[in-house]
Amino acid sequence: MILIAGLVAILGACDPAADGQRRADASSSSPAPSASTKLTEPTPSTNVPTADPAQEPDEGTHLLFLRGRVIRSFDLDEGVQEPVATLPGGDAVPSVDGTMAAVVTAAAPTGNDEDFLEYPELQTVDLASGARATLGPGFSPLWSASGSLAYIEPVERRSCDGEACSGRVRVVVADAEGNPQRMTTPGRWGLLGWAGDRLLAADQSDLRRTASVGPDGSVATLAIPPSEIWGASPDGGWLIRAGRRSSTILALDESGAPTGRAIDVDLDGAALGPGTWAPDSSTVAAVAIKGAPGGIPVSTMLTLSTTGPPPGAVPESRRAVGNVIWSPDSSRFAYVQATGPGGGRLTARLCELDGACRSVFHWTQGVTLLALL
Repeated sequence: MILIAGLVAILGACDPAADGQRRADASSSSPAPSASTKLTEPTPSTNVPTADPAQEPDEGTHLLFLRGRVIRSFDLDEGVQEPVATLPGGDAVPSVDGTMAAVVTAAAPTGNDEDFLEYPELQTVDLASGARATLGPGFSPLWSASGSLAYIEPVERRSCDGEACSGRVRVVVADAEGNPQRMTTPGRWGLLGWAGDRLLAADQSDLRRTASVGPDGSVATLAIPPSEIWGASPDGGWLIRAGRRSSTILALDESGAPTGRAIDVDLDGAALGPGTWAPDSSTVAAVAIKGAPGGIPVSTMLTLSTTGPPPGAVPESRRAVGNVIWSPDSSRFAYVQATGPGGGRLTARLCELDGACRSVFHWTQGVTLLALL
């Protein structure tokens, strides 16, 4: 979410009208939508998503999004949104299948962001029943494709000053039933992502290498700095190593180590920004960020594949922000794009892999896309 907010701010800076637009949006107010609201009429100056009536959504697809502390489901066929669950906190990480959400709350209020809480507590929420379970102290949750939940557990009191915290932590993985297993000894750990059933983590004591933690707790090291780890495929077979001007897709073996097989990704001098792998590990949808005259970067959405054609730009995706989510069958994805005067409005775009895209709804602030179901 920090990456998204930062990219919106950069893109909005290209137009002086952006500040005026945002001030106008911030000064307006309107009632929250009812439990079932058809979003087909324009609603100027609100933070409630509104559908584009000119578009005809596909049948049987729902988009989950978070607004405030409420997860809502948007029916792409009917243009109707309904509440799904109210969360104990204002941020959520949904499971890959969209049935659960992990939420970090403050066991003792401090006023800081979730990753910088002195007393973070991790809860899971069943999105069908609303049932909650508390896993205990924890933050930075990451779901695997199989339903396991990795997180960071403090082992001593954290001392936080702004966006920096001290205090030893360890990596924990809870299985689909919620049973936790401690995977590392106490240290200065940070999670980077799943690579199949292995976890990629950063050990702050050695940032020249990346740790690959196996399901049995064994730790292997990759000779790649954590800062260059963009993300691994859900099946654990591929890893994207991203630099400022070049990116490479590395093949991984069963132990999580690079096999020596690599695919160079030509991004024409752009850097790979926010994005994610498709569930079937075939394709990546991500933001490409490239410098431009005047110092203001230009961003577009692109797709790239381990077997298909070279990376291709998604049509009409200028000012792409990120927040990419995929459908379970990997046939489509949605992302957020800055639109309107100066990029002061955000729009959810739904794209098929054949390149056809359409706008779904828009808002000004306070919405995070979670899942396509």
